[in-house]
Amino acid sequence: MFVRKKHNRSGSVSIQIIDKSKGHYNVVKTLGSSKDPGKIDYFYREAHKLIPDIIGQPTLNYQTTNDKNIQQYINNTDTFQIRVVGPELVLGRIFDQIGYNNIGKDLFRHLVITRLVYPGSKLKTIDYLRRYQELRCKKMRYTGF
Repeated sequence: MFVRKKHNRSGSVSIQIIDKSKGHYNVVKTLGSSKDPGKIDYFYREAHKLIPDIIGQPTLNYQTTNDKNIQQYINNTDTFQIRVVGPELVLGRIFDQIGYNNIGKDLFRHLVITRLVYPGSKLKTIDYLRRYQELRCKKMRYTGF
């Protein structure tokens, strides 16, 4: 069994639980249809929850209250509130020991560490710095470090 999102002529999307046995598809249950992406996601999640009941397969819940608290904290945390500090802790010391900290430009430090940890294009490096290091420069360009 699996869940299918079927696009209708009206522009809405129907969420269906499908059983493919004996070589053809059977619609077991249609949970609903909507044009709203929020409702579509809700129907999709609910359909996945219903499959074990339809099959008759019991589920066991091993989640403790501590696990539920952690899960609730993660669900309530915005990704912009999380900051990656691991590479800065490890490579920042090496950066300082080599003597590059005497240059005195924070942008140079971020560029060096980012390129070592996430090697990629310059565009991806700037995107990473804006997204995770919260650097909001209008133009990140060579300024004569």
